[in-house]
Amino acid sequence: MATYKGIKGFTVQSLATDPVPSSAAWSSGGNMNTARSQLAGAGTQTAGIVFAGDTGGASDSVDTELYNGSSWTEVNNLNTGRTALAGSGTQTATLAIGGAPNRTNNESFNGTSWTEVGDLNTGRPALYAVGITTASLVFGGSPTKTETESWNGSAWTELNNLNTGRSDLSGAGTTTAAVAYGGQPGPAVLVESWDGSSWTEVNDLPTGIFGGWGSGVQTNALLFGGKTPAPANSAVTYIFDGTNWTTGATMGTAVYQPAGSVGGTGATALQAGGDVGSYNAGTQEYNNFAGDTTQTHQNEGQVYYNTTTNLLKLTATVYGTGTWASGGNLNQARIEMAGGGSQTAGIIAGGDVPPPTANTELYNGSSWTETTNLNTARTMPMGAGSQTSFVSAGGYAGAASPASETWDGSSWTEIAEMNTARWAGGSAGADTESFIAFAGNPNTTVTETWNGSSWTEVNDMNTARHALAGTGSQTAAIGFGGTPPNTGKTELWNGTSWTEVNDLNTARTDISGAGSSTQALAFAGLEAPRSAKTETWNGTSWTEVGDLATAKASGAGQRGTSSSNLATLFAGGKLPSGSPNYTNQTEEWNVPSSVNNVTVASS
Repeated sequence: MATYKGIKGFTVQSLATDPVPSSAAWSSGGNMNTARSQLAGAGTQTAGIVFAGDTGGASDSVDTELYNGSSWTEVNNLNTGRTALAGSGTQTATLAIGGAPNRTNNESFNGTSWTEVGDLNTGRPALYAVGITTASLVFGGSPTKTETESWNGSAWTELNNLNTGRSDLSGAGTTTAAVAYGGQPGPAVLVESWDGSSWTEVNDLPTGIFGGWGSGVQTNALLFGGKTPAPANSAVTYIFDGTNWTTGATMGTAVYQPAGSVGGTGATALQAGGDVGSYNAGTQEYNNFAGDTTQTHQNEGQVYYNTTTNLLKLTATVYGTGTWASGGNLNQARIEMAGGGSQTAGIIAGGDVPPPTANTELYNGSSWTETTNLNTARTMPMGAGSQTSFVSAGGYAGAASPASETWDGSSWTEIAEMNTARWAGGSAGADTESFIAFAGNPNTTVTETWNGSSWTEVNDMNTARHALAGTGSQTAAIGFGGTPPNTGKTELWNGTSWTEVNDLNTARTDISGAGSSTQALAFAGLEAPRSAKTETWNGTSWTEVGDLATAKASGAGQRGTSSSNLATLFAGGKLPSGSPNYTNQTEEWNVPSSVNNVTVASS
């Protein structure tokens, strides 16, 4: 007889607490009492402290607040109000260092009150600090300072300078093992590592950022918030393992000049305040449970008994219960554009207004911002990647175009042309070094890959078509829908060849999609006349789920590996009727997950 362990791979467990998610994520915390930016902070996610900053008032803030993991409490003020200062230490043993204008002030907090202690040797704002109240390190500052100083609990000592002077930088670590990253002028991609005596340049950030916040240790550091070259507020989290940078979970709210925790191991972090177009009181909490072996992680279909609440529970991702909700409107209503990124860090480029446009917009989870245009205006380009590393290829501008461009977060660069000129094809990819384009008009099966320097023709699709959708990665993509005639055909790409798999439930053209080859979402399109239908792909078959609020076609989904079928967005498109019938609407898709109590029936 089959057992639950045999079917699901794990037994029913007895646990004192509910399992944690098996991934990294940002979530909202309690709001501060005073909204502000250019403040400083220290401590940890569950025992944090913030102080000073700019509230828009006549004088700089002296306010100090403590965080207990859910709410903020006002405590005794700093002696000297200031902005653009640095902080180090814990919630009950904190330093407030430097600040604008060119302050040398250094104050120590003992959990109750602030006391002025030894001044910096070089006064400056926009510097960064790491460490504790008996061993802290400060570096950089405005304008383009290289100075590095260490604190031993009573006095500051000048040490070897940064190799490159900069302000508005971030960092992590201790007085003997630190890392400094980003800043201005730039935004800088520069990263330097400190060994206790000198700075060494190491691998650059993926994208230049200034005015962000850092936390963690030298071998597991975080950078979040700030401004990118766009210059949009950043919602990206970058993770440093001591050698390389990777992109982590996207923040719910993009924010500039926040404060946060400086302690911890990089598995958790706290962000508070900052600039979101206004002074911000919001708090966001970061948790990376993926590598946490001290916790029991959630698994779909996991059944366990919570010994604290005396409840039998089931963990599940609630497929089929996802819904679309309104997001921020595009600045330019249009159809047939390329899209990529994620729900909270999206990008669209090109399209038809009419006429064909070069307009590019970035999304931060709530609003779109116009940024640098494509070099060549076009409609129906293929595109995929992230908000800071995106490819737009082909398109139509009076004729089929082979022109291709890459986006680095601030500007477009023309690259080598595709081998086959076309428009309205499918595409997928993670960034500017791993992109795949397939099919398109004139009706073709041609597939090409881009490796960052050249285009290569690879094995064709099985069915020629255009106006299809595609998503996934360069080595694991999915293409579906298209015309002629309207089709529901779906094909999977394994890095070498295409394989036909189960069709969509509703054949359609001018369709959009998001996600991966094993977890995709198909939505909108032309059937009779426009479609609001949404289908989810589980790696084997398509299932109809919640409809869009408004039926439309020819908009942009979020293609690429930073999107999923659990959270994505759909922007622009053509409405069923009206003049003009091009829309600037954005809809956001979310699928909830839940921990559910199991009802046990009595016999």
